[in-house]
Amino acid sequence: MSRLVSMTVALLLLGICFTLPFPVFPAAAQGLTAEIPLSSFDGGHAYSVNVQNPEIVRCTYKTRHDNDASGAAITPVVILTGLKAGTTTLTVRAEPPTDETPTIYMVTVDAALHVTLAPARSLSSLSFRRTTALAHDAVDLVIQGGLPHISFADGPYFPIAPEVLDTLTGMLERHGADAWDGFDFDRPDVMDGSSFLFEAGFTDGTSIRARGSNAYPEGFASFLEEFLPFLEELQDASGPFFGLDPAP
Repeated sequence: MSRLVSMTVALLLLGICFTLPFPVFPAAAQGLTAEIPLSSFDGGHAYSVNVQNPEIVRCTYKTRHDNDASGAAITPVVILTGLKAGTTTLTVRAEPPTDETPTIYMVTVDAALHVTLAPARSLSSLSFRRTTALAHDAVDLVIQGGLPHISFADGPYFPIAPEVLDTLTGMLERHGADAWDGFDFDRPDVMDGSSFLFEAGFTDGTSIRARGSNAYPEGFASFLEEFLPFLEELQDASGPFFGLDPAP
Protein backbone atom coordinates (compact mmCIF):
# COMPACT_ATOMS: atom_id res chain seq x y z
CA MET A 1 0.00 0.00 0.00
CA SER A 2 1.10 3.51 -0.64
CA ARG A 3 2.20 5.71 2.18
CA LEU A 4 -0.21 8.52 2.87
CA VAL A 5 0.85 11.83 1.38
CA SER A 6 1.37 14.26 4.22
CA MET A 7 0.53 17.92 3.80
CA THR A 8 1.77 20.39 6.38
CA VAL A 9 -0.10 23.66 6.55
CA ALA A 10 1.74 26.69 7.88
CA LEU A 11 1.22 30.45 7.79
CA LEU A 12 3.87 32.38 5.89
CA LEU A 13 4.42 36.12 5.87
CA LEU A 14 3.10 36.45 2.31
CA GLY A 15 0.39 33.82 2.29
CA ILE A 16 -0.57 30.26 3.07
CA CYS A 17 1.78 27.34 2.58
CA PHE A 18 0.96 23.71 1.80
CA THR A 19 3.77 21.17 1.68
CA LEU A 20 3.08 18.98 -1.33
CA PRO A 21 4.98 16.39 -3.39
CA PHE A 22 6.10 16.37 -7.04
CA PRO A 23 3.92 18.93 -8.85
CA VAL A 24 2.41 18.68 -12.33
CA PHE A 25 0.88 22.01 -13.32
CA PRO A 26 -1.78 22.82 -15.92
CA ALA A 27 -1.00 25.59 -18.40
CA ALA A 28 -4.12 27.49 -17.31
CA ALA A 29 -7.35 26.95 -15.46
CA GLN A 30 -10.55 28.96 -15.17
CA GLY A 31 -13.82 28.52 -13.31
CA LEU A 32 -15.59 29.40 -10.11
CA THR A 33 -12.57 27.74 -8.51
CA ALA A 34 -9.23 26.75 -10.02
CA GLU A 35 -7.30 23.60 -9.24
CA ILE A 36 -3.62 22.62 -9.35
CA PRO A 37 -3.05 18.84 -9.33
CA LEU A 38 0.22 17.66 -7.83
CA SER A 39 1.03 14.04 -8.58
CA SER A 40 3.02 11.66 -6.43
CA PHE A 41 3.98 8.02 -6.59
CA ASP A 42 4.47 7.12 -2.94
CA GLY A 43 6.37 10.28 -2.03
CA GLY A 44 8.76 12.59 -3.83
CA HIS A 45 9.92 16.15 -3.42
CA ALA A 46 7.80 18.44 -1.29
CA TYR A 47 6.74 21.89 -2.45
CA SER A 48 5.37 24.97 -0.70
CA VAL A 49 2.49 26.81 -2.36
CA ASN A 50 2.43 30.48 -1.33
CA VAL A 51 -0.27 33.04 -2.13
CA GLN A 52 0.99 36.61 -2.11
CA ASN A 53 -2.36 38.10 -1.08
CA PRO A 54 -4.60 35.61 0.79
CA GLU A 55 -7.38 38.22 0.94
CA ILE A 56 -8.01 37.65 -2.79
CA VAL A 57 -7.91 33.86 -2.97
CA ARG A 58 -8.00 31.03 -0.45
CA CYS A 59 -6.06 27.76 -0.79
CA THR A 60 -7.52 24.46 0.36
CA TYR A 61 -6.76 20.92 -0.78
CA LYS A 62 -8.21 17.53 -1.48
CA THR A 63 -6.61 14.15 -2.16
CA ARG A 64 -7.40 12.15 -5.30
CA HIS A 65 -6.55 8.47 -5.77
CA ASP A 66 -5.66 7.92 -9.42
CA ASN A 67 -4.96 4.19 -9.17
CA ASP A 68 -7.56 2.56 -6.95
CA ALA A 69 -6.41 -0.95 -7.88
CA SER A 70 -2.94 -0.61 -6.36
CA GLY A 71 -3.50 2.45 -4.24
CA ALA A 72 -0.07 3.65 -5.31
CA ALA A 73 -0.88 6.91 -7.08
CA ILE A 74 -2.09 9.72 -4.86
CA THR A 75 -2.70 13.17 -6.30
CA PRO A 76 -3.07 16.08 -3.89
CA VAL A 77 -5.03 18.91 -5.51
CA VAL A 78 -4.75 22.54 -4.46
CA ILE A 79 -8.08 24.35 -4.77
CA LEU A 80 -8.11 28.12 -5.24
CA THR A 81 -11.35 29.82 -4.18
CA GLY A 82 -11.95 33.49 -4.96
CA LEU A 83 -12.69 35.75 -2.01
CA LYS A 84 -12.76 39.16 -3.72
CA ALA A 85 -11.95 40.65 -7.10
CA GLY A 86 -8.28 41.26 -7.72
CA THR A 87 -4.99 39.85 -8.95
CA THR A 88 -2.25 38.15 -6.98
CA THR A 89 0.56 35.67 -7.54
CA LEU A 90 0.99 32.08 -6.43
CA THR A 91 4.52 30.71 -6.08
CA VAL A 92 5.57 27.07 -5.85
CA ARG A 93 9.00 26.31 -4.40
CA ALA A 94 10.74 23.06 -3.63
CA GLU A 95 11.04 22.08 0.03
CA PRO A 96 13.71 21.62 1.16
CA PRO A 97 15.20 24.18 -1.26
CA THR A 98 16.73 22.86 -4.48
CA ASP A 99 18.19 24.50 -7.58
CA GLU A 100 14.81 24.30 -9.32
CA THR A 101 13.36 27.60 -10.47
CA PRO A 102 10.19 28.49 -8.54
CA THR A 103 6.98 28.17 -10.55
CA ILE A 104 4.91 31.36 -10.47
CA TYR A 105 1.27 31.75 -11.44
CA MET A 106 -0.85 34.84 -11.92
CA VAL A 107 -4.20 34.39 -10.16
CA THR A 108 -7.08 36.64 -11.21
CA VAL A 109 -10.46 36.77 -9.48
CA ASP A 110 -13.24 38.62 -11.29
CA ALA A 111 -16.30 40.37 -9.84
CA ALA A 112 -18.28 37.11 -9.93
CA LEU A 113 -15.44 35.42 -7.99
CA HIS A 114 -14.44 33.22 -10.91
CA VAL A 115 -10.76 32.28 -10.63
CA THR A 116 -8.35 32.33 -13.57
CA LEU A 117 -4.94 30.71 -13.14
CA ALA A 118 -2.15 31.13 -15.70
CA PRO A 119 1.64 30.86 -15.67
CA ALA A 120 3.35 34.13 -14.81
CA ARG A 121 6.63 35.27 -16.30
CA SER A 122 9.51 36.00 -13.98
CA LEU A 123 13.26 36.22 -14.37
CA SER A 124 15.06 32.96 -13.56
CA SER A 125 18.62 33.71 -14.73
CA LEU A 126 20.68 36.64 -15.98
CA SER A 127 24.20 37.18 -17.27
CA PHE A 128 25.69 40.53 -18.24
CA ARG A 129 29.16 41.28 -19.59
CA ARG A 130 30.49 44.65 -20.73
CA THR A 131 34.04 45.47 -21.73
CA THR A 132 35.32 49.00 -22.19
CA ALA A 133 38.75 50.54 -22.54
CA LEU A 134 38.80 51.01 -18.76
CA ALA A 135 37.19 47.94 -17.24
CA HIS A 136 35.34 44.67 -17.63
CA ASP A 137 31.93 44.46 -15.95
CA ALA A 138 30.38 41.09 -15.14
CA VAL A 139 27.30 40.02 -13.21
CA ASP A 140 25.50 36.67 -13.05
CA LEU A 141 22.22 35.75 -11.38
CA VAL A 142 21.06 32.17 -10.88
CA ILE A 143 18.68 30.14 -8.72
CA GLN A 144 20.41 28.09 -6.04
CA GLY A 145 18.56 26.24 -3.32
CA GLY A 146 15.30 27.75 -4.51
CA LEU A 147 16.54 31.32 -3.96
CA PRO A 148 18.21 33.86 -6.28
CA HIS A 149 21.97 34.30 -5.92
CA ILE A 150 24.13 36.93 -7.55
CA SER A 151 27.82 37.08 -8.47
CA PHE A 152 29.88 40.14 -9.35
CA ALA A 153 33.09 40.10 -11.36
CA ASP A 154 32.98 36.30 -11.69
CA GLY A 155 33.30 36.08 -7.90
CA PRO A 156 31.37 33.96 -5.40
CA TYR A 157 27.58 33.90 -5.37
CA PHE A 158 25.63 35.31 -2.45
CA PRO A 159 21.86 35.15 -1.81
CA ILE A 160 19.52 38.05 -2.48
CA ALA A 161 15.84 38.60 -1.71
CA PRO A 162 13.36 36.83 -4.04
CA GLU A 163 11.69 40.19 -4.64
CA VAL A 164 14.76 41.19 -6.67
CA LEU A 165 13.55 38.87 -9.44
CA ASP A 166 10.26 40.78 -9.66
CA THR A 167 12.10 44.11 -9.70
CA LEU A 168 14.41 43.05 -12.52
CA THR A 169 11.55 41.45 -14.47
CA GLY A 170 9.63 44.72 -14.36
CA MET A 171 12.75 46.64 -15.32
CA LEU A 172 13.28 44.49 -18.41
CA GLU A 173 9.63 44.83 -19.42
CA ARG A 174 9.69 48.62 -19.10
CA HIS A 175 12.67 48.90 -21.44
CA GLY A 176 11.35 46.50 -24.08
CA ALA A 177 13.95 43.79 -23.49
CA ASP A 178 12.11 41.11 -25.46
CA ALA A 179 12.93 43.01 -28.66
CA TRP A 180 16.65 42.70 -27.89
CA ASP A 181 16.68 38.96 -28.49
CA GLY A 182 18.79 38.16 -31.53
CA PHE A 183 20.56 41.52 -31.61
CA ASP A 184 24.08 40.94 -32.94
CA PHE A 185 25.84 43.97 -34.37
CA ASP A 186 29.40 45.32 -34.50
CA ARG A 187 30.70 48.76 -35.43
CA PRO A 188 34.41 48.21 -36.08
CA ASP A 189 34.87 51.83 -37.16
CA VAL A 190 34.47 53.05 -33.57
CA MET A 191 37.73 53.09 -31.60
CA ASP A 192 37.97 52.71 -27.81
CA GLY A 193 34.31 51.83 -27.52
CA SER A 194 32.62 49.02 -25.62
CA SER A 195 31.20 45.57 -26.24
CA PHE A 196 28.50 43.71 -24.35
CA LEU A 197 26.76 40.36 -23.96
CA PHE A 198 23.37 40.11 -22.24
CA GLU A 199 21.45 36.88 -21.57
CA ALA A 200 18.29 36.32 -19.54
CA GLY A 201 16.00 33.35 -18.94
CA PHE A 202 12.42 33.34 -17.66
CA THR A 203 10.15 30.93 -15.84
CA ASP A 204 7.90 30.53 -18.90
CA GLY A 205 10.79 29.07 -20.93
CA THR A 206 11.51 32.17 -23.00
CA SER A 207 14.93 33.80 -23.14
CA ILE A 208 16.80 36.87 -24.40
CA ARG A 209 20.28 36.95 -25.89
CA ALA A 210 21.89 40.07 -27.31
CA ARG A 211 25.46 41.08 -28.05
CA GLY A 212 27.20 43.97 -29.76
CA SER A 213 30.34 45.98 -30.14
CA ASN A 214 29.90 49.75 -30.02
CA ALA A 215 26.22 49.18 -30.71
CA TYR A 216 23.20 48.57 -28.49
CA PRO A 217 19.57 47.63 -29.21
CA GLU A 218 16.83 50.18 -28.67
CA GLY A 219 16.08 50.70 -25.00
CA PHE A 220 19.34 49.15 -23.77
CA ALA A 221 20.97 52.46 -22.85
CA SER A 222 18.00 53.54 -20.71
CA PHE A 223 17.96 50.05 -19.17
CA LEU A 224 21.60 50.41 -18.07
CA GLU A 225 20.82 53.76 -16.45
CA GLU A 226 18.39 51.93 -14.15
CA PHE A 227 20.07 48.52 -14.02
CA LEU A 228 23.61 49.45 -12.98
CA PRO A 229 22.67 51.66 -10.00
CA PHE A 230 20.32 48.93 -8.82
CA LEU A 231 23.15 46.39 -8.98
CA GLU A 232 25.34 48.68 -6.90
CA GLU A 233 22.75 48.43 -4.13
CA LEU A 234 23.00 44.64 -4.23
CA GLN A 235 26.75 44.47 -4.46
CA ASP A 236 28.81 42.79 -1.81
CA ALA A 237 30.78 44.99 0.59
CA SER A 238 34.03 43.79 -0.99
CA GLY A 239 34.47 47.08 -2.82
CA PRO A 240 33.26 49.12 -5.80
CA PHE A 241 32.60 47.24 -8.99
CA PHE A 242 30.27 49.13 -11.28
CA GLY A 243 32.21 52.36 -11.18
CA LEU A 244 31.67 53.34 -14.80
CA ASP A 245 29.15 55.83 -16.06
CA PRO A 246 25.85 53.98 -16.77
CA ALA A 247 25.63 55.43 -20.26
CA PRO A 248 27.01 53.05 -22.94
